[in-house]
Amino acid sequence: MRKVPKIYEKVINRLYLNSFEGKIHTWKVRRVLGITFHINKHDILPILKEMEEYKLIKFPKNSGGRYIFVLWTPTCEEEE
Repeated sequence: MRKVPKIYEKVINRLYLNSFEGKIHTWKVRRVLGITFHINKHDILPILKEMEEYKLIKFPKNSGGRYIFVLWTPTCEEEE
């Protein structure tokens, strides 16, 4: 499994905090990614597909594109 880039870790933590039990509206995902990467909200599909390859998110089949499941759970790293 490939190592997840740090920027994706920050984004997925923010998505998880905005989700309800790992389920988040697509418009919130588009907004967070648009703000983070400074891109148009219509151009985020390649980023979502790459995040899906890393198994950070999942597109449910029966939601009609309204929801995305966040599979990442944030971990607290202790500084040593």
